[in-house]
Amino acid sequence: MNIKEAISFIKEKLLKAGTDDPAFDTIYLFEHVLSMNRTQLSINGDKKLSESDFSTLLTLADRRINGEPVQYIIGYWEFMGRKFYVGEGVLIPRDDTEVLVRACLELLKGKENLNIIDLCSGSGIIAVTLKKAFENATVSAVEKSEAAFGYLTKNCEENKVQI
Repeated sequence: MNIKEAISFIKEKLLKAGTDDPAFDTIYLFEHVLSMNRTQLSINGDKKLSESDFSTLLTLADRRINGEPVQYIIGYWEFMGRKFYVGEGVLIPRDDTEVLVRACLELLKGKENLNIIDLCSGSGIIAVTLKKAFENATVSAVEKSEAAFGYLTKNCEENKVQI
C-alpha cells in the first residue's frame, strides 16, 4: 500500500467512526509517523508505506476513534509559532487562547518592570509565550496538577525560558 492509499484508508476509517474532522486528524497522524509535512506527503504519495508505519497509524487511528485528541496522540501542538508538549492533564491550545495572548502582548507592549503571573498554567503556553515576548519580565507560573506541571517544566526547558 502506498502513502496516498493509506491516507484514504485511515481517513475513511475515522469518517466511519464519526470523528469530528477525519481529514485533519489523518494528516496530522501521517505527518507525525512519517516525519513529513503535507507537501512531502503529497509529493511522496506513490511511495510504498512500510507495514510497521501502517500498523502504527492504525493504532493511532484507533486511539483517535476512542476519543483521544489528536494533539495528545502526537504529544505536542503548535501555538503562535512554537511547539508545546501536551497530553492528558493539560488543555490543548485553541484560537481563543491566542486571542487572549495577543491582547496581552498589545496591552503590555512598551511597559517595563513587568511581573506576570499565570495561574493554573497547565502546559505553560501563556507563560512561555509572554516570557519570550518580554524577556526582561519576571514571569511566574502556578500549577498544582502534577501531570500538568510536568508539561509546564518540559515546555519551559524546550523554549529555554526561566519562569
